[in-house]
Amino acid sequence: MKSVAIFGIRLALLLGVIGWGSLARASLESAQQANALLRADTWSRVLRIENSRSHSHYPRIVYATVFEFEDILWFYTDADGTQSLSLKRDRLEEDKSDLGPLLLAIEPGFTRFEVLSGENAEPKLQSFAMLVNGCFIQALHASNELRHQGMPLLSAELVTFYRRVAGLAGSVIGHTFLAFQTTDGWYFFDPTTQQHPEKLGERIRANDALVIAQRAGYGKDGVQFVKGVLLDVKVDRPPLEMAKAEPSLQAMNEDFWVKSL
Repeated sequence: MKSVAIFGIRLALLLGVIGWGSLARASLESAQQANALLRADTWSRVLRIENSRSHSHYPRIVYATVFEFEDILWFYTDADGTQSLSLKRDRLEEDKSDLGPLLLAIEPGFTRFEVLSGENAEPKLQSFAMLVNGCFIQALHASNELRHQGMPLLSAELVTFYRRVAGLAGSVIGHTFLAFQTTDGWYFFDPTTQQHPEKLGERIRANDALVIAQRAGYGKDGVQFVKGVLLDVKVDRPPLEMAKAEPSLQAMNEDFWVKSL
């Protein structure tokens, strides 16, 4: 994953861009794939955006996926990953009905856009490679697959952190992975690097995204963290009796993680 300088955090509460990459991309195929990875009951749209600025970090035509999570809207392209689209909380329905000003806040050249529908919004392939700069959506998809397969999740969180890039002043990269709790304890899962979850150990109760990232092995080799945030993933907690009756994570076949993710 390439790194670029952060040009500004758009929503301080939830941070800004999650993934980084070459802004020569922003392809339709990735936008379609991202849309397909989201839950069927998640509000999402695939957009074709015209960029009128000649000096821009985005290409002339940009394909993006806009989706709802944590009561705000998010914006994904394979060019630079996932960032918050909403500028304020408690405006979800207003934001859905008026995307134009929000797109301009990301790039002043985003003056025209259309919402793609039907076949234009659906991927042509039934199976995909890993979503480019898609760690945020891949982690969210992993939590959905766990629930779909009957894993009794007691809680789940997206863990997002930023770290500085050595040798590049003012540059950082961001990353997101999933942490979740079952009756066996806490686990972490990064679909971009792991085939199955690993034990996280004793969970520290606090706003401790960076502590979780360190425990998950991201703080090695003198990594300098900048900031971290936890985003709650809504789960349907099973009754205690049902949770006890479900198979433990260790008992589930490892192939499950490969096939479903």
